[in-house]
Amino acid sequence: MRKLVIFFALLSFLIAGAAQAEDITATGMSQGALFNWMTEVNSRLNAITKGSVTLSGALAIGADNTTFKTAATVTGVVNGVVFTKAATDNVAFSSTDNLAISTYTKILVTVNASGTVATVKGNSAATSAAALLPAAASGYIPIGAIEIACDATHTFLMGTSDLGGTGITDTYFNFIGPVMGGETAVIGMTDW
Repeated sequence: MRKLVIFFALLSFLIAGAAQAEDITATGMSQGALFNWMTEVNSRLNAITKGSVTLSGALAIGADNTTFKTAATVTGVVNGVVFTKAATDNVAFSSTDNLAISTYTKILVTVNASGTVATVKGNSAATSAAALLPAAASGYIPIGAIEIACDATHTFLMGTSDLGGTGITDTYFNFIGPVMGGETAVIGMTDW
């Protein structure tokens, strides 16, 4: 972590220097283009410190079929704090919402720097594409998502209904990479 902080300090110094230097010349790149490029690199690197998942948790249905699990250790950074979350079975949903028949719902699975897992339910919709991921709560970063699809005759009560039950299709998505500015846009997970 110390190397990362030193790198950011050096990069910030270079950007400040590039903004004030009058005699920088680069082959194929103007001073303005160099400054813009370095500013963009700095911005992207700063976004990583707000949140990044470096090792997927391998989300799956829990041993108690009304819960889910992280089948593998999750590692990453939340607001500059490195965390490790051991594989955990039977993680409960944070709410007990009832999902209606003939709907798709995406549930964001998040973690904070102390390793506390929380879920946030998105909207329910008639199609998977229309069911959107919600934003993570402050201090949490997304580690994955669960999509629950209810058929035309079955509802799903979070925390009570069987994830593998009749008429319920559960799909698990694992995120890895930087979380830009605390948002849920994770590299490699732009479409479903």
